[in-house]
Amino acid sequence: MNEFQIKQFISTLTETQKTQLLSILNQKKNSEPVSNFEETRFNSGLFCVKCGCTEKIVKKGLSTNRKQRYLCHNCSSLFTSTTDFFLSSTKKDISVWLKYIECMTRQLSIKKSSEICWISIRTSFMWRHNILDALRLLYKTKLKGVIESDEAYFRVSYKGHRKFENIDRRSRRCGSSMFDKRKRGLSKDQVCVPCAIERKTKSIISKIGGLGKPSIKTIENVFSNKFKEKFILCTDKEKSYIKFSKSSELEHIRLEDVTSKKQVYHIQTINSFHSRLKDFMRNFNGVSTKHLNNYLTYNSVISENSSRNTELFIIDKVLSQGLRNVGTTLYKDVCSRESIPTQ
Repeated sequence: MNEFQIKQFISTLTETQKTQLLSILNQKKNSEPVSNFEETRFNSGLFCVKCGCTEKIVKKGLSTNRKQRYLCHNCSSLFTSTTDFFLSSTKKDISVWLKYIECMTRQLSIKKSSEICWISIRTSFMWRHNILDALRLLYKTKLKGVIESDEAYFRVSYKGHRKFENIDRRSRRCGSSMFDKRKRGLSKDQVCVPCAIERKTKSIISKIGGLGKPSIKTIENVFSNKFKEKFILCTDKEKSYIKFSKSSELEHIRLEDVTSKKQVYHIQTINSFHSRLKDFMRNFNGVSTKHLNNYLTYNSVISENSSRNTELFIIDKVLSQGLRNVGTTLYKDVCSRESIPTQ
């Protein structure tokens, strides 16, 4: 259909139909990401992506893929709108990335996503961790009001590590085996993940704190500078929260049992979140501990948004906000990550 036929078709529509068509087009436009990365990245002015200089920058022809290239006279660096961004080395169109983000919002496996997007499994794996790394860096939230907190535990997994690494136990083979002797209670074989949820907005904070039973250092590592002023922290009878509340000078409601206090303070919301978190992790058939923080952020984004809002949130964070301060995650960086993340 050419331009004349389109105009002729529009002229046959009623005013109501034209309004509906315009509304659909505006909705479609707002739902799509900004494909002009130069406009998004440099909307507040040109700056050097290497040294941050905002002056002495001139145009320097076009790159091989016909993008505007710039030269910084301060550090003599050449750069484009996607330099040091994880899309800078991609050979796929932006539409394929959008399709992959849609697969992530549907919580599909790496293999299934690779089949849908027509990419290799290794590429699918790297795309997922590029997106999750960007989300983890850009997903910043602070809680206020009534906050519930508790810990979730996951078994330590060294999946993805090289054989020559010094691991203090034998490998597990497809679940339990004769070599898989679990220790009773909480032990160093389990990863402690302190979680907090704001009761009103359902905003979530969850991060690896350490191994085994939580300590005040574990709690501070996760919740330091994560709470706004004037809030109430509801927890179970874990003693570490008592020390944390005293050092932080906050109001702390400690529940001795599962029943609520004053019919207001309880930890039912965080317990419900832990149940959904465990179900979410089961979809991926065992997440390696070194990638657990990424998947915790992944779950938080999914939990706080509906399916469509999640896709738009990821697109906005990764493809728009991520242009300024998110670089490429290399395969060697993923392989060499710490087995137990400390940050």
